[in-house]
Amino acid sequence: MKKRDSKDFLIIDIGSASVGAAVGRTEKGEVFLGKVRRQAVGAGSSEVRATLEKQTVAALDTLLKEYAGSYAKVHVVVSSPWHTGTIRTVKSKSEKPASISVNTIERLIEKYKNEKLPSAGNVDVEAAALHIKVNNYPTALHAPVTGSDIAVNLYESEMPKAVHQAFADHVRVHIDAGKIAFYTFPLLASASFRTITNESSFIFMNVGGEVTELGIVHGDALQFLGSIPSGYWTVMRALGGKSIGDTRSRLTLWEKSQLAPEDTASLDADFEKAFGPWLEELQSMLKEAGSVVPTPRTLFLMSDNESAGWIRKGIEKSGSMSLSPTIITPATLQHFLNTEQGSSFDVSLALEAIFFHMSAREVIGEPEPRRVV
Repeated sequence: MKKRDSKDFLIIDIGSASVGAAVGRTEKGEVFLGKVRRQAVGAGSSEVRATLEKQTVAALDTLLKEYAGSYAKVHVVVSSPWHTGTIRTVKSKSEKPASISVNTIERLIEKYKNEKLPSAGNVDVEAAALHIKVNNYPTALHAPVTGSDIAVNLYESEMPKAVHQAFADHVRVHIDAGKIAFYTFPLLASASFRTITNESSFIFMNVGGEVTELGIVHGDALQFLGSIPSGYWTVMRALGGKSIGDTRSRLTLWEKSQLAPEDTASLDADFEKAFGPWLEELQSMLKEAGSVVPTPRTLFLMSDNESAGWIRKGIEKSGSMSLSPTIITPATLQHFLNTEQGSSFDVSLALEAIFFHMSAREVIGEPEPRRVV
């Protein structure tokens, strides 16, 4: 097995429609991303959805054959449906004011996690503080502060033990890694978008092939998580057509207003029916979120390159939600990292590289997750 430079790290991205990987390195305070690849998980059929774990492992095997070697770190990032995430507030109160530092918060989180076991059949992945208040004042704890009341906005995640083990085992077949660390998309998205946009309140949404994942950040704290058990493949199957490929092409032309008028009118009606159930689920989820947190207008939308456009158009055409969708594109992220010559640009992998290079340091608790195998 070929040995790589020990400074190289490998990012593996596992979603519901594809798996991706890229090799990263840091040099003079900058991050470089190269050898970017993505492997589809099937082609959007209902048969693939029914055997999604098996199909995903097969795609992972195919992809990782190109990355055989040794790496300083291997980061595996999973999106829904491969994890569940929870937000809660963990509090601590002392009788007298005391010095509160990053170490204080880490001990508080460790104590909480030692008392709370994962759900049956699951393993812990992360437990991270994304926002902290001391005596009701927000603080990043870049330096110790004095106080007696601590409130931690904690994000924690779990994975089914069998899925976690299957992914780890198949990574090890191809990769020489001392440690494989698992992360989840909501942690990376909430932290990274704060870093690159300077927004303190926003929605992030990752529309995968079979599942849609959403989070709301308000006042710099992750306040709501939700998911929809359908994605862009689901909508395409409902839309019908000669084939998934044909439907995909027609939607791309429709989004760009390049269809003939009669074809546009026909697809408008069909799209409204196929997209409607997904849209209703989104509306219901945002209504639920609105009962606990103000709903921001800013929506950062991530999806397959072609699908993102018609998803945004569908949201805007509905006129039923006061959202301002912004598609995350290479132009959004390219100022924050460098791509090796000849490498393609993958938005998900780039966002993840930005997290590991820039945003992870802002996460207190366990930015290096509990499940390191």
